[in-house]
Amino acid sequence: MTTICSLSINDYPIYIGKTGDLKQRLGGHKSHCFNENNKVKYNKKLYQTIRQLGIEKTQFKEYVKLNVLYENLPEEYNDIMEDLVINI
Repeated sequence: MTTICSLSINDYPIYIGKTGDLKQRLGGHKSHCFNENNKVKYNKKLYQTIRQLGIEKTQFKEYVKLNVLYENLPEEYNDIMEDLVINI
């Protein structure tokens, strides 16, 4: 089962995605945001924005939150619901 979630900073959603494990996904976002060795992920606009806001690695979980929008979605609805939420 999948969860559709938004990543937000100060309650402002800046990213919509899907995951099977919220804790692992948030940890992945934190790792990608501050791991300069992975240039592809590190240079994504999402992570550049987080760093430009002055959010440091030690503050990440204080300011960056994953909010559950839909959970326990059957596999066949994952992409449809993710697209729907992004378009809304």
